[in-house]
Order: sequence, then structure tokens, then C-alpha cells
Amino acid sequence: MTLPEFLSHHHKTHLIFDFDETLFWLVMDWNIFISAMQKNLAPLDPVLYADFVEQKISLTGTLSAYSKQCGAKVKQQINAMALAFEEQAFEQAVPNPDLIDFVRANRDRYQMTIWSSNTSNIIGRVLEENNLSDVFIKVVSLLDVALLKPYPDGFASLRVAGVPLEHYLMIGNSQADAGAAKAVGIDYFHVDYFSKKSQAD
Repeated sequence: MTLPEFLSHHHKTHLIFDFDETLFWLVMDWNIFISAMQKNLAPLDPVLYADFVEQKISLTGTLSAYSKQCGAKVKQQINAMALAFEEQAFEQAVPNPDLIDFVRANRDRYQMTIWSSNTSNIIGRVLEENNLSDVFIKVVSLLDVALLKPYPDGFASLRVAGVPLEHYLMIGNSQADAGAAKAVGIDYFHVDYFSKKSQAD
């Protein structure tokens, strides 16, 4: 089912988009960020880092766990790591054509926002390069929250007073996105464009 088909059967007014691997695929060498984690975070809790390496916990789950256990100073360090990584490693942003066409065509029909585990720096850059800066009324990024999805922190900044939860829709590609939607009590629409493209390639 496509997003327009879903929306034709479900009345929504506020659409919340994930960014990487949903609207765009950010091509970056993630080994650079993993190396930074190994250097800066692993010594703080080697067991937690080992669980990440063994894929017992996701990347965003690992970063949130370090923030919870080690406090605001470590969260600031994670923010700095993410900013440096994206600045160094970003190569290109590959669009999801159907979804980009949708947001352009429906900018006046829905209130659209972004809730992402990337930084606002890279999000803003990609949106500007694709003439989408004025489409999304707000961006909540890794820099704006204490805990990443699936924790519900980001939704507090996106929720509009008086808008019922049933009018929101989270649009993403991961278990973290689905978990975040569940945590705040809103519907979720799964995007698999890039996973299917990867399998086809």
C-alpha cells in the first residue's frame, strides 16, 4: 500500500517523517562513526558496547543507553561525534522519488514535520539542496532530544495543542520509528523503498 492509499482510508492532518532511509538515503561510511564510538563510548561501558557489536542492541538504542547511564555530558559528546561524522562522511543524499513527490504535492494539505536521529545540520543541508526547506514546519533531530527513537522524547516538540493523537501519522523505515509511534500512541506507516532497492541491486 502506498502512502496516498493509506491516507485515503485514514484521516490524518499531521505527518511526521523519519529522514535517513525514508525521505532520503544518506550515503555515508558508517565505519567512521563506529570507530568514534569505540574510542569514546566503549571505555565507559564495555559490556554495552559489546552488545552493540554483537547486534543485541541497535545503534540508536546504544546511544540512548549511554546517554541514560552516563548523563548530559556524554550526550553532548554523542552530539559532537554525530556532527563531526556527518560533516566528514557525507557523500550524497539519494531521494525516495515517490515520497519526495508526495511531500511537494501535499505541502498545503498536511502539516509535515521531521523526527530524525540525524543532526539538524545535515537535514537542513539536504532539504535546502532539494528545495524542500519550507515544506517541513519543524525538524526534531538528534541534537534536540535526550533519548533517540523509539523513546518518545521528540514527539513532545512536534505535538500541537488540541490536535488529537489519531490525526498524527509517523512515517519511517525502522523498528525504532515504529516503536516511537507506538510509544506516543499514533499510527505508523512503513516505508521500504530503500530496502527493496538495495535487495534489487
